[in-house]
Amino acid sequence: MKKFLLSILNTLINLYSLLYLGLFLTDYSFMIKKGISNIAGPTAGMFFLLALSFLLDKDSFSGLYLPRILKSFIALPDKIILAVLSLSSVLVISTLGIARHLSFSTMAWDMGLFDQAIWNTLHGDLLFSSIRGNLFLLGDHFEPILFLVVPFYY
Repeated sequence: MKKFLLSILNTLINLYSLLYLGLFLTDYSFMIKKGISNIAGPTAGMFFLLALSFLLDKDSFSGLYLPRILKSFIALPDKIILAVLSLSSVLVISTLGIARHLSFSTMAWDMGLFDQAIWNTLHGDLLFSSIRGNLFLLGDHFEPILFLVVPFYY
């Protein structure tokens, strides 16, 4: 049963790899106007599935498309292949995000909303935002991690 489920998972990962590479090669909109929003989700999903496959069965991980493609160029252990794929995705997404921000294409709505809420928290109004109709931000976006950001914002 485990082998059957692994084969289904690996088939799905291979199909997703093809979809992902096709998206990356044909949909350049992630670099224009809206930034990385079109590619960030599929990238995170892709590398989550690769890590899951690696953790469940290291032998079947070697048979997946992306690891096989990398191994055809450089003979590396699977653990290094997974690290290279993960690190490269982080670098690409970070570079595109920084470039998008520096070109004034950050799409300021959410950024302004969170910025104001954190600023207001520093000044006594706990995660309050007037941008979206005078609301307590945790009632709209439940993200308690914002409390950890407040000291760094100061």
